Amino acid sequence: MTKPIEVRWYYHGPDNEIYGPYAAKEMMMWTQSGYFNDSLLIRTEHEERFHTLGEWTRVCGGKVPFVLPVVSMESLVGPLGPRLNPVVIGMLPPGLPPPFPPPVHG
Repeated sequence: MTKPIEVRWYYHGPDNEIYGPYAAKEMMMWTQSGYFNDSLLIRTEHEERFHTLGEWTRVCGGKVPFVLPVVSMESLVGPLGPRLNPVVIGMLPPGLPPPFPPPVHG
C-alpha cells in the first residue's frame, strides 16, 4: 500500500506576509486551536492563487482541506473554472447560494 502524497500548504498572514510551506497536520492543528478562521487565504504548493479557508471547506463538502488528500483547488473544481459536484452543493444549508457563481456558457 502506498502512502498518500503529503501536500504542503501556505497561508497569507494578516501582516501581508506569506508563510509556509507547512504540513497539513500543522495547518489542522492551528485551525483546531482557533488561529485560523474562514477568511484566511491559503493555497497548496501546487498552485499560485490563494483561496479562503471557507471556500476550501465548502468545496470539500464541509471538511477543512487539511484532512483530505487534495492537491489543488483546480483539482477539485476543474481547470475551466468552478464546476461544483452536485453532491457538494446539496450539502449546503437551505437558502445559501453556492460558493461560486455557475459557469457562463456562451
